[in-house]
Amino acid sequence: TLGNLPLSIISAFSDVVSYLRLFAVGYASVIVANSFNNMAMEAGFGSIASGLGAAFILFFGHALNIALGIIAVVVHGIRLNMLEFSGHLGMQWSGREYKPFKE
Repeated sequence: TLGNLPLSIISAFSDVVSYLRLFAVGYASVIVANSFNNMAMEAGFGSIASGLGAAFILFFGHALNIALGIIAVVVHGIRLNMLEFSGHLGMQWSGREYKPFKE
């Protein structure tokens, strides 16, 4: 109905912002990769020691970036699909009541 139009527009904007957040996480991974590339290039390849240092930076830097990228995709993707999109289907996440050990 026409009365729900403002809420529908806000909900659609919220969904777009959520997917934009996923894009930002992916773009941050690109920036981190570029930073490791720059660090390795500054270490240089003029000698064997500097070449090994640059290779070390490249290997472990990109391995760390890939691992963090996988975690980010899984965590943010599951959160987006489970918590935000499920609201469009009418699902309610109730959880359990918090009962502390001490009061």
